[in-house]
Amino acid sequence: MTPEVFEYMVNQSPEVTARLKQIYETIYEVAPDVTERISYKMPCFYQDHHYLCGFAAYKKHIGFYPGGILGNGFDDAVMIAFGEHLAPYKTSKGTIQFGHHQSFDIDLIRDIIKWRLTH
Repeated sequence: MTPEVFEYMVNQSPEVTARLKQIYETIYEVAPDVTERISYKMPCFYQDHHYLCGFAAYKKHIGFYPGGILGNGFDDAVMIAFGEHLAPYKTSKGTIQFGHHQSFDIDLIRDIIKWRLTH
């Protein structure tokens, strides 16, 4: 973990840090060769120099960005491929929002990352 990503994660509340750590570990479980850096003020992950995903902590949710950074070039195919599984979460162009008050499905995140690696 780069010092910048570590600092980003630990500067959240303990509960949010724990959730970010779950997402972080899942990314590396599925794509162990990713590189990471802070981009657009959030942790972003790249496979072979191509954007894979990112996440960001907000006051009421964690945003997971499984396509172009902050909706830039977001592939609607992610929404089509996982639409029914995303129903419990708020989504918008380029992001899936996991509210702090709700549980989130780490297997869904794992499946999205696997999908992104092959499409």
